[in-house]
Amino acid sequence: MPYMTRLSQPFLLSLLSAISFGCQPSAPGLICGQGTIREGHTCIAVEDGSGTDTGSIGDTAQSDTGKGTTDTGLEPDPDPEPETEILDVYLLAGQSNMEGLGQVSALPPSLRVAQDDTWIYWSGVPEWRGLQPSSGYSSGWGDVFGPEVTFGRTMADANPDAQVALIKHSVGGTDLAAFWYPGESSADFSSMGEGYQVFLETVLEGLAELDAAGQAYRVAGMIWMQGESDACYDAYAASYEANMTHFIERVREDVGQPEMPFVMGLIDCMGLCPYRSTVRAAQVAVAESSDTVHIIETEDLGMYPTDGWHYQGLGMRVMGVRFAETLLGLEPSPLPTAAIQLTGSYTANYTGYYTVGWAFDVLERIEVTDLGIYDYGGDGLNYSATMGLWEADSHSLVLTAEVPSSVQQGTSYVSGFRTVGVDPYVLEPGSYIIGNTTVSGDPNYYVHTAGYQSSDSLQWVAGMHVDGGSLELPIYRTEGTDTVGLWFGPNFLYYPDP
Repeated sequence: MPYMTRLSQPFLLSLLSAISFGCQPSAPGLICGQGTIREGHTCIAVEDGSGTDTGSIGDTAQSDTGKGTTDTGLEPDPDPEPETEILDVYLLAGQSNMEGLGQVSALPPSLRVAQDDTWIYWSGVPEWRGLQPSSGYSSGWGDVFGPEVTFGRTMADANPDAQVALIKHSVGGTDLAAFWYPGESSADFSSMGEGYQVFLETVLEGLAELDAAGQAYRVAGMIWMQGESDACYDAYAASYEANMTHFIERVREDVGQPEMPFVMGLIDCMGLCPYRSTVRAAQVAVAESSDTVHIIETEDLGMYPTDGWHYQGLGMRVMGVRFAETLLGLEPSPLPTAAIQLTGSYTANYTGYYTVGWAFDVLERIEVTDLGIYDYGGDGLNYSATMGLWEADSHSLVLTAEVPSSVQQGTSYVSGFRTVGVDPYVLEPGSYIIGNTTVSGDPNYYVHTAGYQSSDSLQWVAGMHVDGGSLELPIYRTEGTDTVGLWFGPNFLYYPDP
């Protein structure tokens, strides 16, 4: 895609002015009828300077005679440029969980950087760029992301022949009842809530830049994560169903797509927002009233342990996938499974410089998605540590990751372990060893003589360790039992039968 610059402010103001009078810019390739000339995105009557209504921004342009061509007196281009591939544009909006507080470390390394085949136009950086984490909270919470990353990646991977682009605007702590109020029509711009005004401005800017670049597009769907703020107030919660229905109708009107698919995430905020059940019921009712409106569940995705409002990186990653899967008509993905769960008492009285871990047998084909290290006390690691996963027979190191300290970067906290995403790696049935480095004098990184339970896809075999401050294959073996083992420092998350 060619590089595209931002719209000039005068041009943007002209677009917003057009909205307030019910006129919106047409698609590229507009052909003006007899007695008119094209001026920018509008057909202007020659005799009086008045314009013609060109329809909403998602419409295909036609002449005012209803035909695709008209006699302009110009010779046809003998060597026309080939038509560009149509870009599928998806809209993203909502409050803080759409903005995103998921720790970037939960993404596989390949998704922490800009993608070269999928694009995003975000109100926080209003220019087209490769899809990448786009959250305004990155300035105060470290490197964080919203559902845009895995949503866009999943949509693009589902159809490699298609082109995918996202337009996103979201603001934390905002309500649908007032902030996102869309007005009664596009002519009602002055009464729109601030959120909807900026959302619509962002959409118009992004699409206008596609127009200017000659890029054909269609608005193919929208995802929405919002409702916690409305669930804090009785009146707002009671009106959520009507407000959500109206919001969807208005967005569809403004993008010219009356059947645009729309997916919303059910709110969680358990124990924090008093009208949670009212808003969730309203979201379900809106979805059940239309074949083109859908919901995804989020209450299993995992909040920050000390927050309760915002999803950690692991859950945010899966949320984006669920949004995409729902639009694609697929069953929503669960969270990945932990290889082992600590189920009983344990001891943590040894420290030193080792690589500690355990040997295990994989019973069925699995796909590893995350590696993790035990965090004693759940307050973060004091020092970073390195993890490795080896094939037991060949001693080949097949997967590594660095788990950062709490000062370096935030990490997801999952059942006592600090986890980071890895580029998915398939383990065939066989024998493996997993290990992580430790730090002398620090109680983090591992426990021993611990009650545990293996997941269904694998079986813990023995504890393993080796001396040294850098990552090495653990070679010393210590037996355990079916319920008590040791050197539970490392862990991993996976999906069965990929």
